[in-house]
Amino acid sequence: MVVQGDLAGFRDGDPDAVRAAYREYGRMVFAVAHKVLGDRGLAEEATQQAFVQAWRSARSFDPTRELGPWLATIARRVAIDVHRREARRAHQPIDEVTSDPALVTLPESAEAAYEAWASPRARSHSAWACPWAR
Repeated sequence: MVVQGDLAGFRDGDPDAVRAAYREYGRMVFAVAHKVLGDRGLAEEATQQAFVQAWRSARSFDPTRELGPWLATIARRVAIDVHRREARRAHQPIDEVTSDPALVTLPESAEAAYEAWASPRARSHSAWACPWAR
């Protein structure tokens, strides 16, 4: 449990008090974020963001109240923000993407790729060809 002196130190931005708060409430903040997001990586990101936001907003914390509910609220709001950000990104499993004809297909072998590159006609028409290599 974080003691009253640590709460005042947390409010004042004392690094030791912030570390003590993280040790005490880090798992709880992660659990809140994971419950909202359902993804470990995103929950870790949200946990980090929640503690940074708490640290930046520490002056608004009332040290006569409990730190846990305040951190849980921040964690929930940050996790919702992360969820909204991720929802705006188009997600599609890579296995489904490979059927897209707009994607470039790879040659069957490295030799075939080299032969295509090495042919004089391919080199002269290649956008990547060096002018001195022609």
